[in-house]
Amino acid sequence: AALTNTLNEYEESQRQAQAVALERERRLGRDHPDTLMALALEGANRVRLAREEPAFAEAEGFIRDVLARQSRVLGHTHPQTLATQAELVRLLGKQGQPDKTRQALALHAEVWRARQQALGPDHLDTIFALGGVANLQRKLGRNDEAVATARETLRRYARTVPGHRLVSATWELIGSAHYAAGRM
Repeated sequence: AALTNTLNEYEESQRQAQAVALERERRLGRDHPDTLMALALEGANRVRLAREEPAFAEAEGFIRDVLARQSRVLGHTHPQTLATQAELVRLLGKQGQPDKTRQALALHAEVWRARQQALGPDHLDTIFALGGVANLQRKLGRNDEAVATARETLRRYARTVPGHRLVSATWELIGSAHYAAGRM
């Protein structure tokens, strides 16, 4: 299921993850960490497949349920919990509604802070979360904040993974924020 997800075969991955989750729930229990891992993958696939309502609402309900269970069982700052929270951010952000985007920004800032504390400021997951914060700031028209956050993201990428593909994506983000602010 994880491999088919990595290959962007989300429908097949969702079917596989759902089957794995059902079997793990039967054998290990509803809130066993391995069951939650399979459910989180199923949720991630639902997020990627959701294009409009009612799929958005269904995916959000599913992800929020998994997130609540992971928070209770694994803790709020466990890497799997944070990954699921990031999936909720992805879902909220892709709906194109300002209120959902504001929720996504607040949640993504939480993910970034938790990853920074747990993994350190130069861990790739931490930097990626910071870049996500910048992207959501840009979506909300907070262009000066987006540029400042993206520049910090670039500094961290330069120290950690110079030349990574996300460096050019971050430069594109800076350019789009400058353009949106009328500076280009």
